[in-house]
Amino acid sequence: MNACEFEAHSGQSSNNQNDQIFLDTGISLFRVVKALKPCKLNMLGDFIEEKIGFTPNWDEYNKWKGILAST
Repeated sequence: MNACEFEAHSGQSSNNQNDQIFLDTGISLFRVVKALKPCKLNMLGDFIEEKIGFTPNWDEYNKWKGILAST
């Protein structure tokens, strides 16, 4: 589900849907993505944990990282 579909499901509408979707920590999805842009792939998991406040699922994160490294 993309941000537009998520917003439509909630009955809301805005110009920047990702800035209206908030994580449990209060940070918007848009701000997380914006903060991750300069982050290097090998530091992404730690950066996500720092910015979001939750530990990533390391097994899935490492699988994803392996897929990206092979492309």
